[in-house]
Amino acid sequence: MRETPPEVPRHYGYGLLHQALPRHEQWLVVTMPEPWQIASRQFAATPAHVHHVTSMDEEQIERTTQSLPSIDGVLGIGGGSCMDFAKYVAWKRQIPCILAPSIVSVDACLTDAIAVRRQGRVHYLGQVYPAAVLVDFELICQAPPELNRAGAGDILSIHTALFDWQLAHRHNNEPYFPEIADQSRALLHTLFTHADAIREATPEGIQILMELFRAEVHLCYQAGSSRPEEGSEHFWAYNLEYRVRRPFVHGDLIALGVLLMSALQENDLPGIKARIQDLGLRYTPEALQIPEDALRDSLITAHDYSVEDQLNFSILNVRPVDEQLATHLIASAR
Repeated sequence: MRETPPEVPRHYGYGLLHQALPRHEQWLVVTMPEPWQIASRQFAATPAHVHHVTSMDEEQIERTTQSLPSIDGVLGIGGGSCMDFAKYVAWKRQIPCILAPSIVSVDACLTDAIAVRRQGRVHYLGQVYPAAVLVDFELICQAPPELNRAGAGDILSIHTALFDWQLAHRHNNEPYFPEIADQSRALLHTLFTHADAIREATPEGIQILMELFRAEVHLCYQAGSSRPEEGSEHFWAYNLEYRVRRPFVHGDLIALGVLLMSALQENDLPGIKARIQDLGLRYTPEALQIPEDALRDSLITAHDYSVEDQLNFSILNVRPVDEQLATHLIASAR
């Protein structure tokens, strides 16, 4: 078990972007059109360069990074893709980065690894610790509430991830740390206790969710892996994204994954479904616009995907899904 990672400074408040860009330095802003339209009006200084993220394909990100002029730092503004793209530039150029999420649908602004795509498959690489994370309520609260409450999915995944971790310990004697598991369960309790504020995406709810992300990231670092938070629910989601080749709001997709894998694990499906409904997440296949044939195929092939990508041992290794079981799992998630 490792010690606690370096603490990333987190700042909460209104108007934090006003002084975010250091004066007399050449900074790049990595963003997308929607958050940039809101954020650009707040700066006291003008960025030297602005790049709009269109893909998280590793080769494309590398080409863009190599083509950039000399810069002193990078500021990421947006969702998970913008956070990861900014971290990649900072990692490759060895320059400081500041991250300002425009939505809290994923924990990417607080993780040190960078999520990229290789031939449509998710891979994590690098190690980046931002100089600061700016949680500007003036920016975040302008997003639709459903995008902010979606971040609860990356805490809900503890429910199924811990089951998989214990399963791996029993089957493969994989190291398992009960104290980290207990602390992870405590994060679930905090999430459920503050479900109203998180569902309404109030500033209080946003701050609680961000601090849950921070705690979850620290626990994964101490465990030496993502075991406390990532399991079969994420592996299934990666497989679905690979097969349908379109993006999803990460937290909502993970919430559906938690339901599907809870059913596969026979792990308190009614209880976790009630909690997801309390949080107001969009978890049904219909809400996520996933065709039933694609959903069924993603469940049947999830075991093979997990093995091919050498993902951690999980319920997918113990109980592969056939067509009949896939139909049952889909029905249980509605």
